[in-house]
Amino acid sequence: MINTCKYFFKRTPFPCRFLTTSIAKEGIDITTEQNGKILVLTIRNEGKMNCMTELIGKSFQNIIRSVPELHPTARCLVLTGHGKSFAAGADLAWLQERSRASVKDNIETMKKYYGYMTPLLELPIPTLAAINGPAIGAGFCVSMFCDIRITSD
Repeated sequence: MINTCKYFFKRTPFPCRFLTTSIAKEGIDITTEQNGKILVLTIRNEGKMNCMTELIGKSFQNIIRSVPELHPTARCLVLTGHGKSFAAGADLAWLQERSRASVKDNIETMKKYYGYMTPLLELPIPTLAAINGPAIGAGFCVSMFCDIRITSD
C-alpha cells in the first residue's frame, strides 16, 4: 500500500485507465481513477482548497454508493484532494447563506450534509485517506470515515 501511495506524495499521476465522474461546475469535480485493483477518488474545488459544498457532498455520496457496481475489481479506495489540500472544510460562502436559515433548518441541513459521507462506512473494500495537506472540518470528518489515514510532509 505504501508503494502505491508514494505517487500521491510526489504528485506523479498514476499510470492508469482514467474514469471521470464529474459534477462539472466551475472548477468543481470528483474524479475516479482505477490502477489495477486500486481506485483513487480525488475531490477538486479549484481555488478553494477543495472545500466541501452541498453539491460536492451529494455527488460524493452518489459516487461512493456506485463504487461496487462501477468498479467491481477495485480492492481498495484511496481518497485524496487535488493540489496542496485534502479538504478545507465546508465552503464559507455556503455556510454564510445558511446563516439566514432557522436553527431547526440548519440542524437538519447539517445532519444531511454529514450524512453524505457515511457511505464510506458501507463500502465492502478498505478505504484510505491520502491526506496531502490541510484536512479541516468536513475534510477532517471525511478522513475519519476512512479505515486508514496517511499524511504527507
